[in-house]
Amino acid sequence: MNSKILFLTVALIFLSGCTGIEVPCALGWHNDTYFCNEFHVKEKIQVQANYTHYILYGADCNWVISGGVWLPDPKCSSGDAFPLTTIQVNGDYVEAPGGVIVGDICVSGYSANTRDVTQARKEQVYAAYGVASRETGEYEMDHVISLELGGTNEVKNLFPEPALPKPGFHEKDKVENCFHKKVCNGEMNLKVAQDIISRNWTEGLAICGVAW
Repeated sequence: MNSKILFLTVALIFLSGCTGIEVPCALGWHNDTYFCNEFHVKEKIQVQANYTHYILYGADCNWVISGGVWLPDPKCSSGDAFPLTTIQVNGDYVEAPGGVIVGDICVSGYSANTRDVTQARKEQVYAAYGVASRETGEYEMDHVISLELGGTNEVKNLFPEPALPKPGFHEKDKVENCFHKKVCNGEMNLKVAQDIISRNWTEGLAICGVAW
């Protein structure tokens, strides 16, 4: 075969493989940049002018899209919290004590002292969601139930949350801070806050008046 024809044939195969939907290709949302790998694209969604997000056949976990918001896959990231019997709010146990106290979530520094997610664990979760490449600010390795609301560092309480489309992880952070303040002020029950955050955190946007 003529070398020029061979080159064109290979080029066409490569290009068709990296732009189709049912082919091994891109994951994550990138500025029109494709990273071919072992995954197969299930759905291609334009989330902003030059940004495309991909849901993959090959990934163990996929976001649940609800009202345009990318929520964690409940089978992978159901949320996890310390037993209420081990957590205090302003010095009082949430429920009658029944184990070693984790800490008082309303004490300054609680989240920093509780945070313990290794880079290896983060990469494990990114891989489960099929995120093979990412840029700074694209995702936050988020706790489904935030630490400040009694969440743990277990894998089932982690998911890669995109910044876009909005509302994304920046808006979720604001809801978490609002709920934490309400819990510590006695305006909201901790279990209620955990339930809302783990089920669909966007319900907190209206509760907290978070604009996006």
